[in-house]
Amino acid sequence: MFFRLLLTASTLLILHVALAEGDLNQVATKPLKFVQLSCNLGDEKVLFSTLTVAQQLRERGNDVVVFADLEAAAIGERSLRHVPNDRRDEVRKRLDQLTDAGVKLLICPHCAKRFDFHSASLRRGASMTNREQLDELKERADQIFEYREPPVKQPNEEDSQVQGTSFNLLKGAIS
Repeated sequence: MFFRLLLTASTLLILHVALAEGDLNQVATKPLKFVQLSCNLGDEKVLFSTLTVAQQLRERGNDVVVFADLEAAAIGERSLRHVPNDRRDEVRKRLDQLTDAGVKLLICPHCAKRFDFHSASLRRGASMTNREQLDELKERADQIFEYREPPVKQPNEEDSQVQGTSFNLLKGAIS
């Protein structure tokens, strides 16, 4: 009897912890939006545009995952020491707003290693990911967004042929 009670209590505790941490492997009840952030940390237009899109998607009731790789992976570190000093407080504030709203921030572990930080120094709401988890999330996502710079205008091209910067919808339909 005692063993059964202990087993039930342990199971309930594990379920409670998994739900409190917002386990990414649980079945999603809302549409999942996957936003990829790959940018130079000095390019504030890309960084803030991506964070704004993620926030708007979340405000519309979606589950949102932001995957930061390349130089953008540095936003996953608690200290934000690789973010330019004049933008650090603003980036911290925006990331806190996103994670407080339930947006999941996933960091490429190989990119994080380049900035010499590991799981222990991740900011609240961020976690390291792996290829399998990324593949699963991309498969589950009903939309995948990625920021793209416009093509470079060639000297002989007309202005009307060069598009502005925007987000590409890599998967899903515009709703």
